[in-house]
Amino acid sequence: MSLTLFYHFGFFFVAFLLFHRWISISGFTSYVVRAPAGQVSWIIGLMARVDVWPTGPVGKVI
Repeated sequence: MSLTLFYHFGFFFVAFLLFHRWISISGFTSYVVRAPAGQVSWIIGLMARVDVWPTGPVGKVI
């Protein structure tokens, strides 16, 4: 994953969370700080799957 794409994905991800929850930056920060370990692991896993997606099962089909 290129660095530019990573930044764009990160920006979109944060913007989506802010829009989805209609919360302020301080509220977003508090949410991240209080996020359960399971949810953090899920987010990391999701980002990992997005990063390796072209070599995954779907990528092989394409």
